[in-house]
Amino acid sequence: MKDKNVKLSKNDDWSGKWKDQKITKLDRMVITNTPFSDIHNVLKKHLPSEGGNECIEIGCYPGGFMRYFSEEFGYKVSGLEYVEWCGMHAAELLKDAGIDATLYNGDIFKWNPEKQWDIVCSFGLIEHFKDINNVVDKHMSLVMPGGWLVLEFPNHAGLYGKLMKLVNKGNYSMHNQMSMEYALNIVRQNKEFKVYDASY
Repeated sequence: MKDKNVKLSKNDDWSGKWKDQKITKLDRMVITNTPFSDIHNVLKKHLPSEGGNECIEIGCYPGGFMRYFSEEFGYKVSGLEYVEWCGMHAAELLKDAGIDATLYNGDIFKWNPEKQWDIVCSFGLIEHFKDINNVVDKHMSLVMPGGWLVLEFPNHAGLYGKLMKLVNKGNYSMHNQMSMEYALNIVRQNKEFKVYDASY
């Protein structure tokens, strides 16, 4: 039987990348800087801002988005991290920044928590799978009724992807070259979800 959960990157790819960066402090996201300002504007437009909501980021190292959601929205934050040492280090970075966070370690497909979250998000994760159907479905399964799903991924379907293939074939091979419309169609298959915003 064909495995639909094929990862285009390995644990060692991420472990090596993050070790090379030697992150010792968790800086705040600068909401006035492009491209994050665009993401921030969309999130502020749609997501609930009252305190008490719970948010989980899938693929959360180093923790910047968790800090952002805690400070900007007042959410109780959690994160799931595939690389064990990254999860442990993210917990330390968040604690040093004064953020109370819960960190989980595990493979998203083997991880079956007994709860759901108000907001489930990932930033640059789903494109690292050959078939994104299952990984999007898994994200959806973690969203409580009436909650929100936030998926952000790079646009590699056009010119940017072609340029990456020319200058960095290794990085190119770690990415699914899907279009936004392809991802949206997968979300729309689940009638419990409504698309509120989709933009480059």
